[in-house]
Amino acid sequence: MTGAHDLRIRVMRPDEIALAADWAAAEGWNPGLDDAACFVTVDPDGFFIGELDGALAATISCVNYDERFAFLGFYIVRRDVRGRGHGLRMWNAAIAHAPGRTIGLDGVVAQQENYRKSGFQLAYANIRYGGTVVARPAPPAGIVPLADVPFATVEADDATVFPAPRVPFLRAWISARGHIGRALVRRQPCCLGRDPPMPERPQDRPAGGRRPRRRRGRVRGAARGEWRGRSLSRRPKCQ
Repeated sequence: MTGAHDLRIRVMRPDEIALAADWAAAEGWNPGLDDAACFVTVDPDGFFIGELDGALAATISCVNYDERFAFLGFYIVRRDVRGRGHGLRMWNAAIAHAPGRTIGLDGVVAQQENYRKSGFQLAYANIRYGGTVVARPAPPAGIVPLADVPFATVEADDATVFPAPRVPFLRAWISARGHIGRALVRRQPCCLGRDPPMPERPQDRPAGGRRPRRRRGRVRGAARGEWRGRSLSRRPKCQ
């Protein structure tokens, strides 16, 4: 695609995505270490570069996670060529890549009014902190390496905070060089609630053949497997 003073827009090559991450870092954003290779696993065609006279002039991405959701980022125009319409052309190219989808983005405060003009609405604000983290001599109880957690568990937890599946990204991020992932694992109580009804035994019926009324209630003496006097199979002890 060309226009706007011969701006040429094309899909990035895989090796150029790292350059886009460098541009984002120079803007004061915080792309993670070696994240570029993880992003491309989801939608390799969702990263765009704008060139002027063969030189990099602008970047943007719009990654399609599924048929319903996409996320836009890396929206940067080189400082010396801003204000010439290049950013709008890059924006339109990215939006066209995700037809019919809800699109999310991290909205730079200075650009939020322009995002509203394009139909975006503020969902929530976020706060980013920076500083030096002092490592503890030993991790607190329950903190384990993320790679030691069953992947199905990680995927299910991620689904509670992200609106689309992103299995390729998660697998790539967890195994990427230099990435350190940790998980807090909480044990679930196993001695609460009620047991399922037990099969009725012949000796439970009175001579008249009528079924006695069941008395339901809280588990009592769970270690002994008792529930209001009825004999139940033994439960495993809580870990």
